[in-house]
Amino acid sequence: VSPKPGPYVKEMTESARFYTNRILKSDSANDKSWSRSAMGWLEELQKYIKEHHTTGMAWNKNGGDPAVAKPPGGLGAVAPPPSAGAPPPPPPPAVVLPAPGSGDGG
Repeated sequence: VSPKPGPYVKEMTESARFYTNRILKSDSANDKSWSRSAMGWLEELQKYIKEHHTTGMAWNKNGGDPAVAKPPGGLGAVAPPPSAGAPPPPPPPAVVLPAPGSGDGG
């Protein structure tokens, strides 16, 4: 995998830090909290990648048949198809233009 996921996320974290530093200089406590949270998430993502996915996603080439695979937790039931749902929205209102030669509109 090129680029490797760890260095790529680190580079994106540094790019994000450039912009979040601007936010941290502002007066908004909400924005500061969000910025710190986002940076913390990116730093944790880097740690996770270093531990579990150093060269990218690992695939089990000897895995089972995906048609019979069940999601983790035993939730193998298939969701029902979506219902017909609500009727389509009404058409937009008609635009009334002034009559030619009426003097309205230039």
